[in-house]
Amino acid sequence: MAITIRRQNGDAQADLQYQLSSLEESVVFLHITNPATELQNALNENLNIPAIVEQAGSLSADLTVPSFATVSGGPGAWTMTTPAFSLARAQQVAE
Repeated sequence: MAITIRRQNGDAQADLQYQLSSLEESVVFLHITNPATELQNALNENLNIPAIVEQAGSLSADLTVPSFATVSGGPGAWTMTTPAFSLARAQQVAE
């Protein structure tokens, strides 16, 4: 997972890369009508802040999390504090 945080407002742009087995892919794309919405709902519940999933495919997902980090400091000395989060629930659902 790559996360880019905008210093101005703390918004995060995330690029999730993953590899699904054939079974996982069939479960996700045959039994979930909208994987992007399902991922967005799971992230919203887990992070407790609104996530916007722009796309979710069989190999990756792109999303934005507004105000993900708290940004403080000034020129030459920025501090970005992010919330703790886990993707363990996604693994449990996949299994």
